[in-house]
Amino acid sequence: MLPRARLFSILMFICGCLDEPAIAQQLAPLVPLPQLKTCSTNVHPRLPENWHGIFLMTPFTNAQLVLSEIAYDASLPAMRIKLYGLRSGALDLLIDGSETI
Repeated sequence: MLPRARLFSILMFICGCLDEPAIAQQLAPLVPLPQLKTCSTNVHPRLPENWHGIFLMTPFTNAQLVLSEIAYDASLPAMRIKLYGLRSGALDLLIDGSETI
């Protein structure tokens, strides 16, 4: 059994450690939320004529994560978007010109 003085010093050390919150307890976001600003240039970045990408779409709320697969072909012009909710649900969109089918 530990001497009473040693036990007291161990308890004081533990109590001192408990005053500091753990990193997992930090409520402030580690990454700041995005800020939308007005575009100040006349030259906008352009994507290639044909492209395909798979993206993990992360909401800034408690909504579910969504896996998306997006393909675009400028020669048609058409875009296909497949969305898969990681908890539930799916959506398949075909955008032909400016019409969503």
